[in-house]
Amino acid sequence: MNIAIFTDTYFPDINGIASSIYTLSNRLISKGHHVYIFSISAPTRKTKLVHSNPPVYRIPSVSIFFVKPYRAALPMYLDVLEICKKFKIDIVHSQTEFSMGLMAMTIATSLGIPLIHTYHTMLEDYTYYIGNGKMVTPNAARRYSAIFVNRVQALIVPTEKVKNSLTNWGAKGTPTYIIPSGINLRPFMKENNSEDFTRQIKKEFGIKDSDKVLLSIGRIAKEKSLDMAIRQMPEILKINPDILFVIVGRGPATEDLKALTIELNIQDRVIFPGSVSFDDVGKYYQIGDAFISCSTTETQGLTYYEALAAGLPVIARYDDCIADVLEDTVNSRVFKDAKDLPLCVKEIFENDETRARMSAKAVESVKGFDDEVFALRVEKAYYNTLNAFMTKRAQMDSHVPMHVVFKTQSFINRTLTLSVNGTKKIFKPVIRKSRNLNRRLSKKRMERINRLTDLHDGGV
Repeated sequence: MNIAIFTDTYFPDINGIASSIYTLSNRLISKGHHVYIFSISAPTRKTKLVHSNPPVYRIPSVSIFFVKPYRAALPMYLDVLEICKKFKIDIVHSQTEFSMGLMAMTIATSLGIPLIHTYHTMLEDYTYYIGNGKMVTPNAARRYSAIFVNRVQALIVPTEKVKNSLTNWGAKGTPTYIIPSGINLRPFMKENNSEDFTRQIKKEFGIKDSDKVLLSIGRIAKEKSLDMAIRQMPEILKINPDILFVIVGRGPATEDLKALTIELNIQDRVIFPGSVSFDDVGKYYQIGDAFISCSTTETQGLTYYEALAAGLPVIARYDDCIADVLEDTVNSRVFKDAKDLPLCVKEIFENDETRARMSAKAVESVKGFDDEVFALRVEKAYYNTLNAFMTKRAQMDSHVPMHVVFKTQSFINRTLTLSVNGTKKIFKPVIRKSRNLNRRLSKKRMERINRLTDLHDGGV
């Protein structure tokens, strides 16, 4: 099978979506499939191949001045369409509802192939990025999410929480698969990491052997609520002055959080090492004694799984998405109110036996979320979607109804135009080019999908 994955974020960004795509693509390739990843880049003139295993194509993009620091892909429809034709893509998998997701929708519609979408992010929790929350309301984000997922052939969500939310927002009729993102647990396990490297990292950042490290790894942003943990650090330090909070990653909230540590006079007990390469993330987990997260905006929270695989007890704020993996007082301490956070930290660190017991349970509890199981379930969703798509097409006329192409393209063009208010001069000629292509498509018929019949005979 030839698979095109479209995403707004990929390495070197460190986040759950990038990790999920990397894990999935590697597993699919090991099973004999061909995977091509399309993501955004800094401004360039052309779509560019930047990596070969798996192939990663970077699409020219522009900064969106009212959604800093994010970028939107220019709708380089012709470039990407030619690449997808060249590799005879069978199915398109979008991982975003925005610029690259809209491009995925355009490509799938134009090629007459199915689009499957993974809904990673609760958009209602991120509207403050768009003009500081003044341009798009949470309710508008919910409506947009429902509109988008109603236009795809199949939907993947990581948890029941996400499925129920989308249904409440108006999503209906789209075949939905609940597939928690899996991870390759091996790079995070203590036995697969060098103690020498761990000592080197600790020395580099001045972490003493006597320090008890509370660790956070991931994107540093407002929705992660890291300020909640930082504000509790004075109380935590009263209980145990050896606690050190290490926040690994980068993001738009970094400078504000650094300023907050100075305001609270705890800057010597909170360290910001910055971003690290994906290959080193597993190594950085080894410097921690416990992992902490105060976010309630996760759809699954892959960093929980990574931390557990590294043997770190997790301190987490209660959220529906953690119910299947975190068990309070067994492999974690779960709190609801910020004022309870110091007590959770105390209970984990007050004696070595408690932490050792929770550490062992942490490793045991995450074994069921292996990347191979994840890939098998996604692969099955692909085959089911292809078979359903071909069955439906076989019942139709041998041509794709052009009103479907025009309706989808109209939706995409309207959304693109709205999303680039401040950069209209850059986008306008490219959007015009895309519209001209669809006028030409109206003069020729799109052929039936026959080439996959033998490949997928019998289905899954």
